[in-house]
Amino acid sequence: MTDEEIDANEASFIDYMTTTEVLYLEGKAEGIKVEKEDIENEYSTLMSSLQQTYNITEDELINKCNITKEDIEKELEKELGGARRSQIGSAGREEKIRTYNFPQDRVTDHRINKSWHDIESIMDGRIEKMISAMGKAQS
Repeated sequence: MTDEEIDANEASFIDYMTTTEVLYLEGKAEGIKVEKEDIENEYSTLMSSLQQTYNITEDELINKCNITKEDIEKELEKELGGARRSQIGSAGREEKIRTYNFPQDRVTDHRINKSWHDIESIMDGRIEKMISAMGKAQS
């Protein structure tokens, strides 16, 4: 990897790492952990990919970028933790697809903001009216 290639990609790396850092910190606060084995596997994959793509060895990368293996592993831990955090939803209302409210005998599809009553028939598989409403909402 040439100095020009490093400089050309630096801004996008910084944006990516900032996003990853935020997701990692959220995940850490929520108790999401990354196993050492996962970090080591990711490190090995990264080094192999860099060697194939840029014809640079691990030692050359470490010397050229003035970083340590531990620094790279810390960043990989953040990346893996951030990725796991982004896969886990908050279970907020905005993430719900459908709510089944048995006490009120109602099913609500939050994607199209429509509700139907007679939850028993819906649970029995009579969902034609729901399918029809989804079709209308998508057209």
